[in-house]
Amino acid sequence: MDPTGSGEYRIARHADEKDALLFVPNAGLTLAEQLGLASKVDRPFFNPGNRYGNNPLYPMRTQDMPFERLAILTNLQRAPSVRYRQLAERVDQQVEFDVLPFDVRTDFLRAGESAIVTTFTLMFNNADLGFKDEGGIQKAQLNIYARVSALTGKRVGIFEEAPIITYQQSQFEVGRKLNSVYQKSLILPPGNYKIDFVVRDVTSGHTGIVRQGFEVPRYSPDALSTSSLILADIVEPVTRVSGSQFIIGANKVRPSVTQRFKQNQSLGVYMQVYNVQIDQASLRPAIEAEYVITNVKTGQEVQRIREDGKNGISDLSGYGQQIVLGRLIPLEKLEPGSYEITVVVTDKVARKTLTPKTFFTVEPAKS
Repeated sequence: MDPTGSGEYRIARHADEKDALLFVPNAGLTLAEQLGLASKVDRPFFNPGNRYGNNPLYPMRTQDMPFERLAILTNLQRAPSVRYRQLAERVDQQVEFDVLPFDVRTDFLRAGESAIVTTFTLMFNNADLGFKDEGGIQKAQLNIYARVSALTGKRVGIFEEAPIITYQQSQFEVGRKLNSVYQKSLILPPGNYKIDFVVRDVTSGHTGIVRQGFEVPRYSPDALSTSSLILADIVEPVTRVSGSQFIIGANKVRPSVTQRFKQNQSLGVYMQVYNVQIDQASLRPAIEAEYVITNVKTGQEVQRIREDGKNGISDLSGYGQQIVLGRLIPLEKLEPGSYEITVVVTDKVARKTLTPKTFFTVEPAKS
């Protein structure tokens, strides 16, 4: 209930607290109060000493008895039940189950000074999953259990999901060679954490466990900074929101967990820049950004692209002193091998430059 009207909701410890007309004279009266046999003043809400209520017409309800009320409060404070209890038990086992391999990556985007959107992206090879035919549809189902803990061992949160991967019979042979990606986002304060994933293939019974430690960054309220530099196989404006997965603002960004791309693919790049300064003459940011790709083996620069903000993904308007950088870079001109991509961001007003970078691999296109 919110008895003060201030937005502070709390558990109502007595039924009278839910009476919207409790403080209005001659309104919201019980039958006994209307007959003059009782008064609002005698209600336990006003008179805690009146243990047995103020209604002489009806006996006290069972749920208002002291022990029943304590039981209700205890149940309200109980942790939610775990659906996949078998998976939760395996989190604490020391044996690593690698019969169902999968990869995990973690990215960070600022939602506030002490609220960081932490995204966990899991990738599964469809060839490792057990599919079964259901009415001409090939279907695989996973049960995912994850537990996030601080380094002190304190549990920060858990989540459970049951994603389903389906293919038409005519598309199954192609789909079998592809990967499936699942994503979950949590809002965490800055600090060091660890996460334990347990994934079970419902059809085959195979189970995989991945344990990872990660640090949620602390963003300065004033200094120029960036989110994680995300390399993705899909970066595109959102035209229709069908779910919360992979949606970041006005764009759909599906990270590449392994950061391996085919020559016939495009390299998706996405990043947010925070605390950009506003040019007082134009009342807009003055940001310059370039994407620089370097061959790791030779150390030579092979491609440099200047961001113009006209590709439908980037937003250089600086709303709330935050800009978005993103684009698709075709890879057909790059030879197979390892590369480094650096995003050079220069705030011309603050006269500061950031150069976040990461690595990716180009593989031969399929024949």
